[in-house]
Amino acid sequence: MIEPVFLCWVLVVLTLSALAALHVKALAWALGSDKPIAYRTAAFLEGSMLVAGPWFLWGLLGLFSDGRAVGIRIPLHLRVGSIFLYGAGCLVYVELRSLLSRGYSFRILLDLLKSGGELAKKDLIVRYGNGRGLRGLLAKRLGSLARLGLLRMEGPRAGSLTPIGRGAAGIGWAMRRLLRLTSVG
Repeated sequence: MIEPVFLCWVLVVLTLSALAALHVKALAWALGSDKPIAYRTAAFLEGSMLVAGPWFLWGLLGLFSDGRAVGIRIPLHLRVGSIFLYGAGCLVYVELRSLLSRGYSFRILLDLLKSGGELAKKDLIVRYGNGRGLRGLLAKRLGSLARLGLLRMEGPRAGSLTPIGRGAAGIGWAMRRLLRLTSVG
């Protein structure tokens, strides 16, 4: 007979994997599109992982709450623990994806790896980000923020913040203060 703990673990992994795969597919679609809706769809799916995923998992685990479905009973404390495990998995996924796709330090390591392991600082600055350099990196990031609706680009100027951008910046500022992070980036 299957142990309830093992069944919970399997259901958490399957739910997280399915939603992560949907998110990765949406990101691939967004990168191939120049439409703002593509980026919003990818962001929506990432949000769905965090909001709808636990509800879906709770319903799935509920099928086993009384033991009539398959003869396996999952007690309440295991169902609650599974939701927390799912949440931890979401955080790991979001942070790992962020590190791999947007991490400055990781990008430097990749550029050094592509060049055989070492470069002069001036060459690294020029080659940074697949040859876009530091200016290209800044332009790419500003474009991403504009596509996500966090700021407006006004000619050669960055800004103004949209209401959503102002809210996101405010939350980030508050979190940095709460965590006493003085040097970030």
